[in-house]
Amino acid sequence: MKKKDCAASISCLSWLNFFSSFSPVFFGSWVARTLTDAGMLCGDRLILNVLCVAGIFTLPLVLTGIFSHYCCTRFAARNVLFVSKILEVIIMLLGVAAALPEKVGYQLLAVVFIYGADYSFYRPALKQYTAFAMTKSELSRAIGKVESMTF
Repeated sequence: MKKKDCAASISCLSWLNFFSSFSPVFFGSWVARTLTDAGMLCGDRLILNVLCVAGIFTLPLVLTGIFSHYCCTRFAARNVLFVSKILEVIIMLLGVAAALPEKVGYQLLAVVFIYGADYSFYRPALKQYTAFAMTKSELSRAIGKVESMTF
């Protein structure tokens, strides 16, 4: 891989990671705020709703961790990333559809759970793709740049 190609790949992976890190934070905050306004889950306590949504988001990360790593080693990491990004768009559309009814319910929490499961496949695939796409001399810089875009 040429140095210019390597730099372009690192930049592309960094921005992909930035948007994928931003999306769960934004979506989770929006769900917590929507449930607080509806008086559901923990009533009108926003901080408790945020903690509940964060717990529901991280639960699939714990439950599907081994299987997601298996899929990332069994299939091409690029393909897992591609499928994960398509599923992310579909899940966000489901989230919007779940919030459209006048009576917002626990369907938003189901969408958060599904989104957490999708995210558990994305992160290992990104790490594996970064490792395979970069040369050995560029790997440290690539991982540093990609991870610096995570917040």
